[in-house]
Amino acid sequence: MAAERWWHSVAIGLLHLILFGFAFGIGFVLEVFVSRYYQDSHLAAFSPCIAATAFLMGLLVNRTRKDRGALFIWIAGVLWLAFAIWDEGRWWEYSWSHESKTQYLIHMFFGTAQQCSASECIGELLFTTPCAAAIAYSIGAAVGLMIPAWLRPRKQTQSTS
Repeated sequence: MAAERWWHSVAIGLLHLILFGFAFGIGFVLEVFVSRYYQDSHLAAFSPCIAATAFLMGLLVNRTRKDRGALFIWIAGVLWLAFAIWDEGRWWEYSWSHESKTQYLIHMFFGTAQQCSASECIGELLFTTPCAAAIAYSIGAAVGLMIPAWLRPRKQTQSTS
């Protein structure tokens, strides 16, 4: 019995990761069309369209599923970003950088397009954006859990008359 529950939890967790990836893909397509409005701001590092799509996916899925596991997707995103910051910081050297280690890491993962252009802003795309989207997905899932029963979609019952 406990083994079945464990596998069920793993399967549901994988489902949330797949849905998160799906939201990431949809948001990326939207980002192509909308990003020109905030391209030169710090907001661009977080890819708002991707984060908003992840939030909506978390909300819509969890308002019917009511799965608390979706609340913890953010942990994977934060660990992913923390690893990237740690790894990038290990290779920083004053001899080739024109800024302090802290400034370099902030610009690499949270900077504007001009600040992270030395690395083509790849740190933002590969690490900051997934972290922001994972946090947004978890927040959407939390909001989905808070929706009162009378606002949730009802299952259709078929009458036999």
